[in-house]
Amino acid sequence: MNIKKLKLLLPATVLSLSFLAGSCSDDNAPGIETNKDGTISVIEGKIFNELDESVEIKTVGGCLWDDWDNIYVVSMAPFENGGFRMELPPEVTDESYLELLYPVFAEIPEIKFSDTKVKYRELEIFANRGSEIEMGAYDVYLQTVDPALSKVPDKGAYCIFTYVDRDVTITGKVTSESELDPLAVSEIDLSLKKGWNAVYSEFDYTSKPARTKSSTKAPSGLKWWVDID
Repeated sequence: MNIKKLKLLLPATVLSLSFLAGSCSDDNAPGIETNKDGTISVIEGKIFNELDESVEIKTVGGCLWDDWDNIYVVSMAPFENGGFRMELPPEVTDESYLELLYPVFAEIPEIKFSDTKVKYRELEIFANRGSEIEMGAYDVYLQTVDPALSKVPDKGAYCIFTYVDRDVTITGKVTSESELDPLAVSEIDLSLKKGWNAVYSEFDYTSKPARTKSSTKAPSGLKWWVDID
């Protein structure tokens, strides 16, 4: 279960806010190295879940997908000793893989942008049987919940790595209806730097009202998982 993709549990506004919050910060999760400006230069870590002998992994790769299923390979790294170390380049050189972020929020007046022309794309990470990103590769996630679980968690957190083509701040607080609570509150307060930024999102459906929080501080309990289902 990839908890960052539980779209059925969140109203559209809360979903969007949860996906795109993040910033460069000193409060990075373990395995994240930053440049002087705070943008991410390296991600690394050990895979937490046990992989049986039938799961063959040779490399871990990061890429961008556009809306036509074209792939822009950002970085590749060998899978060694149960983990990987992937360097991220400072820039995405092919801007055709980036898309405007503001239209996602254009009809939500509570959300304020310092620059509505900012473009972005989220990094997809895969564990591959060969030396290249391939069809049928395993998804790799940094989150608190084992993706093999079938039960939807009531609380959790995840991290996404997001590239933006310029500095931007996005702020706001939205209250809306959800399937779990008539009042769901989502808070966002972020400052993104041009380059790669860590995305930290937490959700709690046990609270009243249900809440999602997007911040620069890494929550505890994040682990690297390979989704082999």
